[in-house]
Amino acid sequence: MNISKTKKRWGLILLLLAVIAILALYPLPPQAPIQYYDRQSGLLKTEKVAGEKWLVWLYNNPVGEATLWALAKRKVVSSVYGNRMDRHSSTKKIQPFVDEFDIDMSTAQKQEFN
Repeated sequence: MNISKTKKRWGLILLLLAVIAILALYPLPPQAPIQYYDRQSGLLKTEKVAGEKWLVWLYNNPVGEATLWALAKRKVVSSVYGNRMDRHSSTKKIQPFVDEFDIDMSTAQKQEFN
């Protein structure tokens, strides 16, 4: 049986994509929560991290690390996301973020978003 070079190449490409997909979906080890000592209350508290699942994937998965190196660290991606968050439609994301992370808005500067 003679397999052509084209079929071999496609076979290798598909095998490589399968390996990448398996690595990308590989379960990550549980991460220890970030804890800090609150001086005012004297309690040990757990930090809530925005985008924690994505950050764990980016820094603890081989495919995530490649994605971080290839895309996330680039100025273009940061600029596109920054421009997207500068739009009026992004104001709808502020209040859910404040609620989820228990942010004290009394210390924030008052600003009208329109």
